[in-house]
Amino acid sequence: MEFPHTFNRTQDRPHYLEAVLKSEIRVSIEQAFEQRGHYAETYESKYIDNGAIFDMMAHSIVTHGLNT
Repeated sequence: MEFPHTFNRTQDRPHYLEAVLKSEIRVSIEQAFEQRGHYAETYESKYIDNGAIFDMMAHSIVTHGLNT
């Protein structure tokens, strides 16, 4: 997925950004961790729980994408 183009097309749709795009970004982050062999992190609650590290990372990406 090309996130920069998606941010430009959907910046006026906050529900989509929060509910859909953020979830897609989170999945991409988890896959990147697995591809790099960081399997343990993808099962630890400090990474995967709501509001945990993966959520914060996805939120940061969405926020940064809207500000560029």
